[in-house]
Amino acid sequence: MIDEVVHVWLPTKRQLAHPATDLIFEVRRKRELAGLQPPSRTAIGRRWAQHCEADGLNRAALPDAMTAPGLLVGKHPLGVVKVGHTQADLALVNEFDRKVIGCPWLSVALDVATRCVLSFYFGMGSPGEATAGLLLTRAVLPKAPWCKDR
Repeated sequence: MIDEVVHVWLPTKRQLAHPATDLIFEVRRKRELAGLQPPSRTAIGRRWAQHCEADGLNRAALPDAMTAPGLLVGKHPLGVVKVGHTQADLALVNEFDRKVIGCPWLSVALDVATRCVLSFYFGMGSPGEATAGLLLTRAVLPKAPWCKDR
């Protein structure tokens, strides 16, 4: 009955606040409905630990197991584009009274497959949706007119 709850009931429940406690309560409920003596918390916990270990080993055998979570892999150019922002480690000052204006932000759009910088933006405002939109617009439009201006 413990195996049934661990393998059938538990996978259907998503985002349980306390999965171990809920598992124990469900096993005890099923055993009492069947008129059987409920097992101890230790027995249920041991069985669940065995299940978690076996599940971890099964997941480790999957082909994507060697890929770290959150790692983006681009198979072809422009398949995945990363956008990142960082604040420069310098302070810009007013040329007249030398008062600090602020620190600029550098925003970059990078192609994951080729590691090519598609576009960049250097500005004083903190990045947001407009900055990301500007980066992507600059990435897809022709760059000859922009380069000619510079």
